[in-house]
Amino acid sequence: ALGRGLAELHGWEVVIVTENAYRDMVKGQATVSGGAIRWRPSGGDTTSRVNDKLSQWAINLKVTARQTNAMQNVFLARSEVEFFKSEPAVYFWAERMRPDLLMFGFTMATVTMIVSESLDIPLMGFILQPTSIPSRAYPPIVPLRESRFKQLTQDGHEQEHSRFKFYKKLMESIEMPDMSGGKH
Repeated sequence: ALGRGLAELHGWEVVIVTENAYRDMVKGQATVSGGAIRWRPSGGDTTSRVNDKLSQWAINLKVTARQTNAMQNVFLARSEVEFFKSEPAVYFWAERMRPDLLMFGFTMATVTMIVSESLDIPLMGFILQPTSIPSRAYPPIVPLRESRFKQLTQDGHEQEHSRFKFYKKLMESIEMPDMSGGKH
């Protein structure tokens, strides 16, 4: 919808760099009255990765709120590892096409920042997970209680960064096997 709006209302050429599984969906939306919508491959196969037995076990694990926060950190850290494999393709298309702007979704933030900085192309995040940035329309998954305000200090911010840094390093050091014995 965003791509169609940018193309039709503003005449933008929108290039969506994503996995092969989404090619037909992107191309199916490419008929626009102004601008253009194009697809380019990034590689990867998130659908099969998310649907494997280990991922489904982790996604469906029934845990407490504190454990849920830890699992979300693990998933986010692991997503950086999983999606980083797309960086060469994203870099290739950005270098070749020299867009005016790079726009990324939640899981591609790190990759897009690297490409943006390297090629000096501005970037903008388009976050599709509304409860990660709460609003009146989409309340947070875990409401912020007054007793937790103390965690919004610089020290609390640094503790949260340190915790996520731990999960990120952990996920980067783990080679995740798929359930058939191969490696991703």
